[in-house]
Amino acid sequence: IMNTDLASLSQNFPNPFSIYTHINFAVHKSGKLKLEVIDILSHSIKMLVNENKLADNYSISWDGKDNYNSDLQNGIYYLKLTFGPDKVIYKKMIIIRR
Repeated sequence: IMNTDLASLSQNFPNPFSIYTHINFAVHKSGKLKLEVIDILSHSIKMLVNENKLADNYSISWDGKDNYNSDLQNGIYYLKLTFGPDKVIYKKMIIIRR
């Protein structure tokens, strides 16, 4: 059984996006949190957060670049929030570059 009280992840906005998107998440109990962008094959594309977080609300912006600072291609990607050993949340996002 997954405990939904440990952390939460809001849908990024705007979504779809072309240059920047904003991501809000909350930690309800202090602990180790990892937030990454993965592709549809579950490969890690961009590590956004990988550290212990205090219980609080957080907001970050992401520029659509991967770990090597390259622009991602148009397509569907997922935010993956992992908290502790058991809590995993996914949100789908779409990049559309002009």
